Amino acid sequence: MYDVEMLVTRTATLAPLPKTYYQLNNAINNPSTSLKDIGDIINQDASLTAQLLRIANSALFNFPAQITSVNQAITVIGIQQLRELTLACTVLRAFPLIPGNYVNIAGFWQHSLAVGVASRVIASFRKESNIERYYVLGLLHDIGRIVMFLGDPDTSRELLQSSSQSKQLLHNIETARWELDHGHISAAFLAHWNLPAAIWEPLSQHHHPEKADNYQEECATVHVADIIAHALELGISGEKRVPPISDVAWQRLGLNPEQLPQIVAEIEHQYDESVDLFKSNLH
Repeated sequence: MYDVEMLVTRTATLAPLPKTYYQLNNAINNPSTSLKDIGDIINQDASLTAQLLRIANSALFNFPAQITSVNQAITVIGIQQLRELTLACTVLRAFPLIPGNYVNIAGFWQHSLAVGVASRVIASFRKESNIERYYVLGLLHDIGRIVMFLGDPDTSRELLQSSSQSKQLLHNIETARWELDHGHISAAFLAHWNLPAAIWEPLSQHHHPEKADNYQEECATVHVADIIAHALELGISGEKRVPPISDVAWQRLGLNPEQLPQIVAEIEHQYDESVDLFKSNLH
């Protein structure tokens, strides 16, 4: 069995989550916090403020008037949604540069953004109330692979080579070797970051959504979004083949196959916008 705890601890020292997110999360969870207090926390971080305003004024939201301040963004977008977007922005800049001979890091983040966008689009078709949470789930689903490349690069390269030579799915090789895959490492790392279970638990079984005990619909959403992103060849995850889709996940989402062309078209539209918004963070 792989020593996930040691891997997570080693990597967490290299990639601490910026304190802005923790400050914001604590403020939102405090009933006495005002909107001004929340705005002041975000405004302390100039680059975060600029990126959030870019996102708020992007085609992802398509507001009729320009949003010029964080307080205005909070009012228009909503506190919970802004927290999710803050997490997305801070995660993308939390990890140090990984040498290009280990992994195509820009391609990795592009795949992660694609799954985030696909999760967001699926959630919107299912009329979920906070689709930005699904965006974050998709963005973080493969974070365990980055944790491995930072904390155990030799093993990571070995697994990639084994997958390429054997033509087996990478996550299946991980499971055969350790009885777990990068989804479990993603969950363990995000739990170590003290993120809520609603963020990390759906990711642990995103390759096996039929095994999910909690957050089953969230897990199913990320699973299907991941398959779509692979099928559309958006970014590079490390997998050389498109994984099979889980019938259980598809049934849980209750989507009509006739909706797929619309879903795919919207994913492709939002993907380009999302990559452009985060391109400065893609190393």
